[in-house]
Amino acid sequence: MNSVLRFFKRDKWRVFAVTITSMISNLLTLYPVTRVSYIVDSISTNTITYNDVVRETLLLLLVGVLKYLISSLNDYITFLGYFSSIKYLSQDVQEAVYKHTPILFNKISIGDVISRSTNDVIDYISPMASFGLFCFLEGVIYNGYITFLIFSKSTLTYTILIILPYIIQTIYLYRHKGKQEIYYDKMLKIMDKITDETLENVKGVRVIRTYNLLNKVRQSFVEKLNLYADNNLEYMKNVKLFQPINMVSTAVSYFISVVYGFYLIQSSQMTIGGIMAIFIVLVLIQWPYIALSQFIISWVETKKGMERIEEIENEKILVNNDLATENFDFDSAIEFKNFSFKYDNEEVLKNINLKINKGETIGIVGKTGSGKSSLVKQLLRLYPVAENQLILDGKSIEKYYDYSIRSKVAIALQEYQLFSKSLKENILFYRNNLEENLEEALLIADLKKDVDRFEDGVETLIGENGLSLSGGQKQRIGIARAVIGNPEILILDDSLSAVDATTEKNIIANIKNSRQGKTNIIVAHRISAVRHADKIVVLSEGEIIGLGNHEDLIKTCLWYKELDEYQNKEVEKNEEE
Repeated sequence: MNSVLRFFKRDKWRVFAVTITSMISNLLTLYPVTRVSYIVDSISTNTITYNDVVRETLLLLLVGVLKYLISSLNDYITFLGYFSSIKYLSQDVQEAVYKHTPILFNKISIGDVISRSTNDVIDYISPMASFGLFCFLEGVIYNGYITFLIFSKSTLTYTILIILPYIIQTIYLYRHKGKQEIYYDKMLKIMDKITDETLENVKGVRVIRTYNLLNKVRQSFVEKLNLYADNNLEYMKNVKLFQPINMVSTAVSYFISVVYGFYLIQSSQMTIGGIMAIFIVLVLIQWPYIALSQFIISWVETKKGMERIEEIENEKILVNNDLATENFDFDSAIEFKNFSFKYDNEEVLKNINLKINKGETIGIVGKTGSGKSSLVKQLLRLYPVAENQLILDGKSIEKYYDYSIRSKVAIALQEYQLFSKSLKENILFYRNNLEENLEEALLIADLKKDVDRFEDGVETLIGENGLSLSGGQKQRIGIARAVIGNPEILILDDSLSAVDATTEKNIIANIKNSRQGKTNIIVAHRISAVRHADKIVVLSEGEIIGLGNHEDLIKTCLWYKELDEYQNKEVEKNEEE
């Protein structure tokens, strides 16, 4: 219940205003009914005068105008909550996601996050802040007014008998809400899968076309849509159940009111004006109970939707600043001490001992899956590490605020992430204060010559994930993005794999010349990319099997020597061809 009431607490002043205006509006709605019994009884006793008619008419006109104004204000304030709820809840989900590192997506997929922060928030949760609140107030306040009005014109027994069918109807629907929750839960989980699959298919559409799998992908998508539709149908069957039940309740209530009302008139316990007022009210009483039924449905949807959102929000943040006391400046060195690391239960780094001094260039080589990327990503503080295994400037990494560490580091990844914007916007990446460094970044990444050939230069739109660019150009945009801020620590995580040997040589030379006194970490498969490094780390199955400069490793590390000889032969062969 607390989860459902959460956004009402945040928006308590709006809820208070809606409640007050709803009370006044409903009171004004029933005012004419209260005058019916007076007018009818006055006519039947011939005691009504011309002045009475004028007075009652003017009062009804005044009440009508007030009702219009108050109801308009009430509707505006009520349904304003829908949009504010979307805004606040979407922000909450995004903030919760941004507090996490990629570990979160091992448990909750990106498709799930998108589905929960959009579909759940917009279609199922936010309506509670507007239509749900409206139905609750109509079902409680308006219903209370009507019940009191019936009681004031009749007896307690008559009042109870009239509203009893509606009470039974509401209890029945409430007890059947469990079925709604089951189908609703299934429906949302299928939508999560559909969102996930859509994201993957859009991203891999070229591969799908290449393997001529469009029909099979479409068939899989349609099957999931049909499954979603089937569960949605079952859900809606339960949701719509209240409509025929409401008709039965209304019929029974009318029957009781006529039969028992006739008895009360015959026994002089009620006037004709009183029973006419009650008959008019009976036309109005259907809506409050329909509103209560709608509120129960909305409550189920909101409750399940909030549980899915709070699953993200309550997920433990494994990398946090609980022990942080200061900002990281990087004055001396980074040191791995007997460092080990696991993905889930798989150990990918074992007993790493490595010191990286400020200003050094470090090369890291090894077979695919040897732990190269896992090692350098530890410097971004994306994963929890054991205390005193990763030391920065003499202190364990968790003593520094994560944002201060990341502000000193820039990384260019092999799996480039580009956006459907201009080349310039992709490199600046919201850092417009670095625009004066753009030209130099293009030169360092050896991208200037390519940009000069583009018709629109740096303003060229590159398409979805760089659709119009080659693999090498995409990687060099990533490198330009990393170097433009002249970071203290630059990491190239196999980000030269798609460029040719000449371009690689140019980029390495540019980095060496432009980043004197800065720390560079280059992960590569080609030894040519790290040959110049102060220290080269050779990894195999998560362990360091070689450490030293190029000349040292040729003498001491057989694997490194063999790889160097093999790559040199490949270069010679390519030159001959």
